[in-house]
Amino acid sequence: MPPWLLTGGCHGLISYLRAPWDVRMTEAREILVKRLRFRSWHRGMREMDLLLGRFADRHLDELSPLQLRQYEALLEVADPDLYNWLTGTTPVPANFDNEALNLIKNLNFSYSTP
Repeated sequence: MPPWLLTGGCHGLISYLRAPWDVRMTEAREILVKRLRFRSWHRGMREMDLLLGRFADRHLDELSPLQLRQYEALLEVADPDLYNWLTGTTPVPANFDNEALNLIKNLNFSYSTP
């Protein structure tokens, strides 16, 4: 039982205290990463599913909070626009030219064969 869960009280009801700050932040980050990973694999355009899903699997756990928010903003962009930015077909708007986008652009998709 977590230390912030207290039992007892009136009529045997369970009363809760807030979890410590570091526990809440860790849980919030885990939920955000899970949500972003799901959204990365379920885009609508198969090419984007593969690009963003593989990026998410490899890098989401190690991104900083700022990079996670940047990546979350990129997921709001329409697939054709994001695909064109990643392939260099169209220039990236200044408000989306950030660390997260550059990490995706620099992702190595090569696979070693046995």
